[in-house]
Amino acid sequence: MSSIRKRLGRKRPDGTRRTSWILDVGTKAGTRIRKTFHSKAEAEDARGNHFADLRSGSTDLPPLLFKDAAEDYLKIIEKVGRNGRLPVSPETAHDYGKTVDLHLIPRVGEQDIAKNTAPDVVAMRDALALDPDLGHSTRKKCFMHYVGIHQEAFNRGRIRNNVWSGISLATTPAIRAAFADEIGGSRRSMPSRTEVSILLKTSAQLREDPRPLLDDTKGWRAIQAAWAKYHVLLLTAVLT
Repeated sequence: MSSIRKRLGRKRPDGTRRTSWILDVGTKAGTRIRKTFHSKAEAEDARGNHFADLRSGSTDLPPLLFKDAAEDYLKIIEKVGRNGRLPVSPETAHDYGKTVDLHLIPRVGEQDIAKNTAPDVVAMRDALALDPDLGHSTRKKCFMHYVGIHQEAFNRGRIRNNVWSGISLATTPAIRAAFADEIGGSRRSMPSRTEVSILLKTSAQLREDPRPLLDDTKGWRAIQAAWAKYHVLLLTAVLT
């Protein structure tokens, strides 16, 4: 589906209006492209070229490797700022570069992002989400930079379509099994609200009378005395 519509600008002092034409076309990836032209003829020519490219599979854009786009992105965020934001400090830019070099370049550094489709973006998102060696904060940073690299390339006309639109990474970490090897399942995960509730309830029982929780009740008073301290420490950790 495509459309070309006329748009009138504000009135000039002489009473005339500036006229422009908006081309709205779909892509193979299911996204949409909107461009503005000075005349209807230009818009119609662009629409014809767009559908000719779709039929032939050709593109007028040169290949753009992810690693090259990433290098440009890191320079942009430090020198002029990303997508309308202020430039970041050299220290922050260095930190961003480490994230990109460690977690993104090894995965997709040689990928031509000019040919990327929405399924490619989803595949990258899923790979980050399922990587057991990445903490949730690192996953979010990686996907933020992955999208940011594509966005800067798109903004500067180096890739054709914003195929990442509408694709996001979950903002809350998945709840992991309680007490798998240690509290929270691994050193990198935080216990859920349910797990914290169980911990507090159990520690309160150990502080008051641990015997119902013990197979052998010998020395239960020493356990009780110890948990009188541990319960306070646990409460402090939870509340702060």
